[in-house]
Amino acid sequence: MPVLVRDLLDLPDHVSRGDFIQSLADSLRDPEGTVATYAVTGALAENFRQALRVVGAALSSNRSQPVFLHGSFGSGKSHFMAMLHLMLQGHSAPWRKPELHAVRAAYAPLEGKNLLQLHFHMLGAESFEGQVFKGYLDAVRQAHPDAALPGLFRDQEVFDNASSLRSTLGDEAFFQALNQGKQAVAGFGRLGAAARWTAERFEATLRSTDAKQRRDLFSDLVKTLLPAFAAQTDRFVAVDEGLGEMARHAAGLGYDAIVLHLDELILWLASRSADLAFVQRELTKLVKLKEARDERRDVPIVAYIARQRDLSELVGERATGAVQALVKETIAHHKSRFDIIELEDSNLRAIIPHRVVIPRSPGDRARLEDGFADMWRTAQTALDTLQAGTADQADFRQVYPFSPALIDALVALSDRLQRDRTAIRILVEMLVDHLPDLKLGEVVPTGDVFDLVASADDAVDGPSRAAFQRARDLYLHDVLPRLQAKHGATAPQRCQRLRDGHPLRLGCSGCAQVACRNDNRLVKTALLAALVPRARPFDGLTVKRLVHLNHGAVRAPVENMKVHLAANTLRDLARDVHALRIGDGSDPAVIVSLQSIDLKPIMSRADDQDTPQRRRTLLRK
Repeated sequence: MPVLVRDLLDLPDHVSRGDFIQSLADSLRDPEGTVATYAVTGALAENFRQALRVVGAALSSNRSQPVFLHGSFGSGKSHFMAMLHLMLQGHSAPWRKPELHAVRAAYAPLEGKNLLQLHFHMLGAESFEGQVFKGYLDAVRQAHPDAALPGLFRDQEVFDNASSLRSTLGDEAFFQALNQGKQAVAGFGRLGAAARWTAERFEATLRSTDAKQRRDLFSDLVKTLLPAFAAQTDRFVAVDEGLGEMARHAAGLGYDAIVLHLDELILWLASRSADLAFVQRELTKLVKLKEARDERRDVPIVAYIARQRDLSELVGERATGAVQALVKETIAHHKSRFDIIELEDSNLRAIIPHRVVIPRSPGDRARLEDGFADMWRTAQTALDTLQAGTADQADFRQVYPFSPALIDALVALSDRLQRDRTAIRILVEMLVDHLPDLKLGEVVPTGDVFDLVASADDAVDGPSRAAFQRARDLYLHDVLPRLQAKHGATAPQRCQRLRDGHPLRLGCSGCAQVACRNDNRLVKTALLAALVPRARPFDGLTVKRLVHLNHGAVRAPVENMKVHLAANTLRDLARDVHALRIGDGSDPAVIVSLQSIDLKPIMSRADDQDTPQRRRTLLRK
């Protein structure tokens, strides 16, 4: 009886939607666990060295610096931030990892520095300053409950409300409340009385332009009579002014720098990409992390911003004409102000043995090694494709039963999915739900990813969502019925997809109709290539590459016959499915079009002519 791969691995009974999301806050509550589950590659060690040097440079030059932390969904950006937070905090756990010992030298200049670290989850935020300034206020209240509050609010509105409240309450009640906690200290005479508010001091401060005097009054009003203002983020000062005030206030509390960990900020912008005015406004605010009216703030502010896609990809796709050109120009201007730390996609291969492919016992590990050796011998002609041009035998072994090519394809696809659809979660889901019959010595076909990523509206933005919907519709309504007819699987007895209650996301998983299932794998892979055509495994997609990416799906004694059989299957399908095009020759190209005509190159030439004024003129005509 054949050995099944899933029987050798330590897998959960089921996978929930929120599984495998590494929350920064949760990671910091369990430092030892966070460090224990983190796999450090050589590339990641260099990433940490670069991140620590950014803080060191900011401290030595007293210049603020924003940094993009760039990596795909599932690449470990939140986990990286948690590890970095622990390093900057001076926690011993990260430094006990041997792989990080060489990084310790980059931390040396930071030892003994008092860093105020704040972390933010930006999804759902109303504005950049609303999230950041409120987070700073909350942190200060908790760590320094007796400290004066920073002047992060527009104070005139507060002062107007205070004057009105004074008229209502009368001076005695008003100043008694305002001076709460400011009882005169015996023996200190005028010095002790100076801290108390009187009618004369109050009125003088209202007229004053002295920033410190106004901050003192504002702080006391918000702490006593008008506490509701502290929770109203729409009353914050402008970003540039507020960041400067944060730096001044933090310096007064004894901090040497402020470090912001901004998780999901770019995803937040993408979720609002239909509102281009909002996106452009918030993008402009980000630059204030670097460029300020007062270039040398009291302490520097370093911001690590998690980013899974380039800004122009996320935002520019929703704009048209002159608006698109303006958004792209804004993005290009801002990008040059930010450092970038790249979390390489290859890091995922090192994470998989720690988070996904975990043998149940040393004996199961040995059997898995034997299965990989068997696959390596039988897949010689397909190895170049399966290794994705960048992996060696050791890389392949550590991700088996997956292939490096499948991992690369999934990374490209997960860039366009919601944050809970991480590459790690999808891989575990495949093992738990989608590969019940995968035998030891086989490799996971790339086409099996399709049902998982195309089964729900999980795309992160509008353009990607439309492409995924088109791919899903093309498969369900054009491709699948023809393959079912070809293999006589048009009844529930022969096709599980036609049975009541069969989940769409499970698709052909475990189906006994092997020939039909394998033909489906070829077409599903071509559809995946249409969704992410620039992904390395799909670059220059041909029939032979399709066969190799789904090693074992086409059965024939020799390589050329496999390619010939697959080409005939695809050509027969292309006669009725016009979105599928097959080229000529012994190894024809395979193309799936998810749009009828590509108008973008044509329209882009006239971008500068597409202005609101011209549109109004055309409407009048």
